[in-house]
Order: sequence, then C-alpha cells, then structure tokens
Amino acid sequence: MKVSYTVCSFSPFQFIVLQLDVNAEMTMNFSGIPQLTDYTFALMAELRKTEKVRLNSVRRIVLDGCHLITDAALRWMSQTFPSLEGVSLAGCYKITEAGLVALSKGCPKLISNDLSSTNVMLLPRSWLPGDGMKMTCCPVLYPVEGDERKKLKAEPVKAESSDLVQVCILRKPSHTCSLLHAIRDEKQTPSPSQLAVEHNVALTSDLKAAVLEAPQSLFKLLVTDRTVVVLPSELKDKSKIHEEAATAAGLIIEVLGEHPHTQFVLAGCSTDAAGIVPTDLVRAELEQYLKKLATLINETNYPLV
Repeated sequence: MKVSYTVCSFSPFQFIVLQLDVNAEMTMNFSGIPQLTDYTFALMAELRKTEKVRLNSVRRIVLDGCHLITDAALRWMSQTFPSLEGVSLAGCYKITEAGLVALSKGCPKLISNDLSSTNVMLLPRSWLPGDGMKMTCCPVLYPVEGDERKKLKAEPVKAESSDLVQVCILRKPSHTCSLLHAIRDEKQTPSPSQLAVEHNVALTSDLKAAVLEAPQSLFKLLVTDRTVVVLPSELKDKSKIHEEAATAAGLIIEVLGEHPHTQFVLAGCSTDAAGIVPTDLVRAELEQYLKKLATLINETNYPLV
C-alpha cells in the first residue's frame, strides 16, 4: 500500500501518521515537494512516543527532488523508522556519507537505496553491493568484499573534503590513447568513448574505486572537491614540453578555480612502441611553469575581489 503527499503544509503531522495502516507495508512518498525540510522528520520522531506501531509499518520513504533535505533528516529517520527497507534520495544533493552511516545503524533492514544526484561518494560498510543490497547510482568508493572487509577497523567515512573519493581521467581532444583501456588491459581504439567508467579498480589492498575517463571539457560535470584528477600525457616530441606543461597548467588552474581541494596525478600513456617523453620531465616543467605563474601574480599584485 502506498501513501502519497502532495500538500505543502505539514502542521497536522499526527493526522498524516494516523493514515498509516499498522497491518500493511507502507510507503511514504514526498517526491515533488521541494519545500520539505528536516523539520518534518524531527516532528515525526517526536510522534514515535505515541505512534510507535504505525511508524513501524513504514517500509519505504521516497524523497526524490526534496533538495532541502540534509543529513539531519536521515538521523531523525534512523530513530523513527526501524523497519525501513528502502529509501530514495534522488536529487537530495545535501545528503552525504554522515547521514548514510546514521541511517545504516538505525535501519538495519535497508536493502534498496537510490543515491542518484546526491553528494554521497562512499558507502557505509554494511551496504556493499552483492550482499543483498540493491543500489541505484552506487557511489564510486566502497570497501572491498571478502576477508579484506574484516581488516577495515575505521568507518570508511572521511571527515575532510580533500580525502580521496573519486578518480577522474581527463583526456585532451588530441589524445588517441585511453588510460582506462590500459587499466583494463584492452586493445586501444582510434576514438576513445566520450565517457567511460571502470568499477572495482584496486587503489589499495582495502579499497576499490570506480575510475571515470572523459574529455577535459566535461570536468565541470565530474570533478568535485574530493576528486583526484589524472592528466594523461602522450608527448613524444621533447621540444614541445613547454607547450605540454602550459596546457596542463591551464587546466589545473581552471579546475582549482572551481574546486580548490582537487588533487592531480600526471600519467604517461602511449600506443607507440617508441614511447613518450618521461612524465618526470613533464612534471618538472609543469611545476616550474606553475611557480612562474605564482611569482607573476605576486609581483603584479593582482587584487583579489
């Protein structure tokens, strides 16, 4: 049985809760109500004192498009709906890993989750794919399965925005080599796809990640404050090393302007047996170029508005 709410006023919360059938598995659907806030679930948590049985009948909550919802709402939900089996958070971009951890602890029966267009990049340990959990838009980083899971002592949730949660390879338009194909040990194709993703790429013995590869022009759609950006280099002519460094520096500055905590990795990739200019040389030239830019900015004393 499903209960949908299409009103914007939530003052009679007790009336809403009274509509829940204690003998049925209920769905609370708040999708399409952008005015919905965390306060809704704070009030429902208060009603649990008198309506515990009715609230226990709720199996699924849909919050698609409720962009004001934050981690606080998930904490209230974890205290209010212990029988919850599914939650849809599509478009709730203020939701992070902190809210999911609270929800996973308070709602142990959760088996279906939609995290599309949220700010979640890391799964709680108990939500691993393949353990009966159905994930839509699965985050890019999660603990590996099997014995390695037991070795993880700390919760896989990072406190700082600069922590690694996403790897993104940004190709130049002229590139003919796909670094992702190399990771897969696949034959290179003349025209790499616009956007490709490889899941379960081992970063360490404890963590795997999904690696994204796309043209540099798409960086604004893919890069976040917690992204590690990989810059492939196919330079074969050493006389053009300054041009290569200048191009890379331009992209780095543009990315940092949007996401100041982004980390960068320079990686060589080539389909030619003759090889490429060593990335150490390109990196040295790139660092020198960035230092010159920093000096120029300081000497010119550009005002920061």
